[in-house]
Formats: sequence, C-alpha cells, structure tokens
Amino acid sequence: MDIELFDPDIIKPKQLKYSLWRFYDKNNKLLYVSQKPNPAVLMPKDWWFNTHHVTLEHFSSYDDLLNAKAIAVDSENPEWNLIGRRPDA
Repeated sequence: MDIELFDPDIIKPKQLKYSLWRFYDKNNKLLYVSQKPNPAVLMPKDWWFNTHHVTLEHFSSYDDLLNAKAIAVDSENPEWNLIGRRPDA
C-alpha cells in the first residue's frame, strides 16, 4: 500500500496495529522505518518535506512486526533510524 503524503487523520490506528511503515524520498531512498500504529502523527513535521511515499507491510503478530523492523533497520539502513543498528551496519 503506497500513500502519497496523506492526512494522518484518515488512518485508523486499530487497522494498522501490526504494520511496518517505510518512508521513502523522491529517489526511492529509504528514510525511516517505524512500527508505531500511526507514525505520521509522531514524525517531525520537517520530515514530511523529504518524504515522497510510504509503504506498509502487515504482520499477524507484534513479535513478527518487531523482528521485521529489526531486520529492516539492520539490512536496509534507513537514513533516519539511528537506534537499533548494529555497529558494523
């Protein structure tokens, strides 16, 4: 599911309970990965100027979601995720 700079009020957090969000710039560079129910509300406003599109990946459990986020942050090196990376990443 791709969302172009959407209004966060249209997203119902209950629907996105176990979703991994990936935020990309216009060159498809990964900027940020989040597991929060609606990270768009929590993101610093200036980040939106750099965000071109967002993808969502859904999971059946919170443990699966956290595992996927750890793998994504470690292997995909999103620019804004500084916590959670291994030192050699």
